[in-house]
Amino acid sequence: MKKTTLPAAVLAAALLLTGCSRIAEKQTGKLQQAEQQTTAVEKISIQESVTVTGNIAAFRTRDLGFPTDGKITEINAAEGEAVENGKILAKIDTSKEEYEIEAKEYNLEQNRYTSSPRKLALMEKELDSLKSALKNRTITAPFNGIVAEIKKKVGEVNLTSKASYLIKLIDNTSLKAAVTVDELDIARIKKDQKVLFRFDAIPGESFEGRVSRIAAIGRLNANGLPIVDVDLIIDNPDPRIFIPYSFKAEILTEEPSEYLAVDEKAVIWEDDRTYANVKTATGTTRKPIRIRPWRNGKALILEGLEEGDLVNIKPDEPLQEGGLWM
Repeated sequence: MKKTTLPAAVLAAALLLTGCSRIAEKQTGKLQQAEQQTTAVEKISIQESVTVTGNIAAFRTRDLGFPTDGKITEINAAEGEAVENGKILAKIDTSKEEYEIEAKEYNLEQNRYTSSPRKLALMEKELDSLKSALKNRTITAPFNGIVAEIKKKVGEVNLTSKASYLIKLIDNTSLKAAVTVDELDIARIKKDQKVLFRFDAIPGESFEGRVSRIAAIGRLNANGLPIVDVDLIIDNPDPRIFIPYSFKAEILTEEPSEYLAVDEKAVIWEDDRTYANVKTATGTTRKPIRIRPWRNGKALILEGLEEGDLVNIKPDEPLQEGGLWM
């Protein structure tokens, strides 16, 4: 029997076709595997918020001084000391005023039974005026607070023309922050909403506060954009928070809400409409959906899918920018 030999060119072509077929099968298998990747629609909790930044300040600050000149005779506090409302913090010399009061009191007694009622009334008013002036030579704490600064020492002369105040007192029972909110977000801000403060100086922790005031009218900022001033408060602050630490804060505008969410790569965009390929018992069904782009690679499902639905995802195909399908 005669042996048939295939030409070399034919044999090479056959091998090439066989190899290409196997490569195509592998690529098809990989493509089908990618197309068949699925993710489940899940329920997540979301807290809506408005972000603001600023520097923390004392709830109240008062610069305390004497309305008259005099030698300082007493300072009854030190910088950093906590003092209570009503405590005498400092005095200036009162010897002249005390002498004048005693002299007026003596003169009044001497004339009580010999002078006219009108003259006695005038003498009593003069005496009251001297006693009132004596009080102005004493500094008293107007609230509970911390002595932040003392500008002079005992024995030095207080000159009202050169010093606006002697003692700075701050109320640190609460801390406050003045922030601004733009016109797009202000409608979501309400008094007493919870605020979470985060300070660069205290990493990894948050501190709770609240919205204490919203300005009645807005204003234009330096760039000509409408803003509204909002005051925030931290009651009973952590002693690690120092004035004027910088912060980033989240004003929690609503109670936490639950949403359905899915991997953003499961969303199909066609002609500004959104769809998802949903796995069913018999195959895959394309469904129209309404979404809201979110963060961390998620899209919120507003309509069209249920919790637990399995949907196909396309690897490395991020959510497109654009409007929602309504």
